[in-house]
Amino acid sequence: MMVTPQALIRKAIMGEQELNVDLRKLSISSTGAVHESRKVAGHEQFKLVPDFVVYKFWFKDRPEDNREQRMLCLLEVKHNNESILKHTAKVMAYMRQVINHPLRDDVFTGYLIVGYEYKKFVLVGQGEACVVHAYEDIQYLSQQGDTFTEELCEISSKYWSQF
Repeated sequence: MMVTPQALIRKAIMGEQELNVDLRKLSISSTGAVHESRKVAGHEQFKLVPDFVVYKFWFKDRPEDNREQRMLCLLEVKHNNESILKHTAKVMAYMRQVINHPLRDDVFTGYLIVGYEYKKFVLVGQGEACVVHAYEDIQYLSQQGDTFTEELCEISSKYWSQF
């Protein structure tokens, strides 16, 4: 497992129309997504940087081969004097950016944590039909019935010995 602070999530290019470009202008990331190459002149658009992304990391066949990493979940953490609603749109954008990354958990989850409160976001569906579902209720950490720690443990145990 690997937790990456300030992880860069680049826009994934998918679809035949978008891939009908000069292949020298494309690159493939360790999450299996096709991106605009960083060698293309100009400012790269659509880069997002959540506070933390949790990955399962592995080497393909041999350590000297390319590595791959499956995105498991993301966390955005804010000061406790801020509003969850203020940052919901930002986490929704992070979640939408992850949709076209092929190496992600099938039930990819995002968490917005503000002080002792958190809001949960989940990608639902596959491919073109995939959407972000934002849970309406706000949960409280360290309170009876809190499922945050349990959910992180489930993600960890699901991928602990895979790959």
